[in-house]
Amino acid sequence: MRLKLSGGKNILLVGDLRLHILSGCVEVFGAKFCASQEVEVGKMMSAPLISLGDVEIEVEFGEEGYISESSIDLIPSEWIDAADRIVGLSRGSVVLVCADVDSGKSGLVCFIANRAIQAGRKVAIVGADTGQSETNPPTTIGLAYVDRPITHLSQLRYSKAFFVGSTSPSGMLERSIAGVIAMVEEARREADITLVNTTGWVHTQGGRELKEVKLVALRPNFVVILEKRPGELAYLSRIANATGIPHVVVPAAPRLRRRTREERRRLRSNYYAREFQGAKEEVFLVDDLAFMFSYFGTGVPLDAEEVLKVVNTLGFLPEYAEKTQDMVIIVTERSVGEDKTSLLSQRLGTPVRLLRPASFENVLVGLLDENFSLVGLGIIKRFDPSSRSLTIYTRADPKKVKVLAFSRIRLSTKFEEICLLYTSPSPRDRG
Repeated sequence: MRLKLSGGKNILLVGDLRLHILSGCVEVFGAKFCASQEVEVGKMMSAPLISLGDVEIEVEFGEEGYISESSIDLIPSEWIDAADRIVGLSRGSVVLVCADVDSGKSGLVCFIANRAIQAGRKVAIVGADTGQSETNPPTTIGLAYVDRPITHLSQLRYSKAFFVGSTSPSGMLERSIAGVIAMVEEARREADITLVNTTGWVHTQGGRELKEVKLVALRPNFVVILEKRPGELAYLSRIANATGIPHVVVPAAPRLRRRTREERRRLRSNYYAREFQGAKEEVFLVDDLAFMFSYFGTGVPLDAEEVLKVVNTLGFLPEYAEKTQDMVIIVTERSVGEDKTSLLSQRLGTPVRLLRPASFENVLVGLLDENFSLVGLGIIKRFDPSSRSLTIYTRADPKKVKVLAFSRIRLSTKFEEICLLYTSPSPRDRG
């Protein structure tokens, strides 16, 4: 499909589609594209195009792609003013971008990044949304650098990531804050401007507290607050006013293509799949790793007296057992009743958790280096108690892995989330 556009036209591009510029120039999220260049908008994505003078374009549509002319500006003037202020910030500045879901937050971050790199500034983006970050895999907080004009954040790949272990910050505020701090500290050393793309969780006690603590922890140089309704995030602007943090309140993106819950799930699967490209099964010995976010792998062997109590109570010697200060963990294929488990807890003087080897299957894990940086995500395929080994599907280099961190998620090899876990492995998986 060929189109001729006069100057100043606002066109909404909804993927999937590919746009070829035959003559003239256009702007997409602040990035300029001219004759012989292409613009691609993927499935479940949208982007605003503004024609810069007379333009001729050719559009190839996929199954879900379409375009629509808008009578209003798709980039609000307030976005332009905010971007101009941010571009002029001093080196090492941190900008916090806050908004509810479906406000156009990622689009604004993309727009600011493009304006900044065109002005010669080095830009870093911290993807702090563990469920819908486009730059880093789900369950992580990541850092990416912008080295070229982009039409969507998914075109970037992370250089470092912090493993949180959940696609929601709920119940993970400490990990979420620690991850953002770590990535921002890293970015500040390299970038002129660091844009922190926060989660869309801004309401309820947990969501408000998450944003409030980020203000305290990061003390950003500038805050951009997107609002779908005037005053909806007034609590943030009041804190910024009271503490002297420069900030601006801007309207949400007009004509935004909102995503359904199913589309968000599909996108997350796509981001998992990207992380596991080139993955294969690797074998890790439990004794060669340190473990986080689980009691498993953090204990020491039972002494002879404790082993005797286990055998006398259960009637057999389990394939795997370890003890921590808080718990005894036993892994066995055999079925053990609650009565024997309770009796064993009494005899050992500490709670006992019994797990089957299958309890570990499909649990998503983070494989970390000595600096707690993500080497790669992994999916546990099996645990062999006799050899004390875990077979993990991952693209991580085993030689770089020092720490294994459990997530709260089970993930299939088709990268679909099977279920959420309360702990990893879950107490509900007891045999």
